[in-house]
Amino acid sequence: MIKKLITMSILMTGAVFTINGVSVKADDLLANASSATNQANVTQFKAALDLYYVDHSSYPDVTSGAEMINVLKDENYISENAPVNPDIFDYQVKNDGQNYSLETK
Repeated sequence: MIKKLITMSILMTGAVFTINGVSVKADDLLANASSATNQANVTQFKAALDLYYVDHSSYPDVTSGAEMINVLKDENYISENAPVNPDIFDYQVKNDGQNYSLETK
């Protein structure tokens, strides 16, 4: 009987570690996927900003990532349906619209 209890407790402990290990890996995978998506979005925004610059001779004169995304959507440089969380982007126009910085927070 004691052997069965010990075996059961070992199996239960192993199951808990296995389940926790899988959930941690799933969280890591989701975090990595989110980071990769955000970096891909930054690359796409930079391309859209360059097109905007060609058309307007300056970058959008706005003060946030959300405003930058709205300008690009309003002027059809990016899709209106783009699934983007604007709060994670930090955009700053520099040198009177001749340069900018764009990063994820």
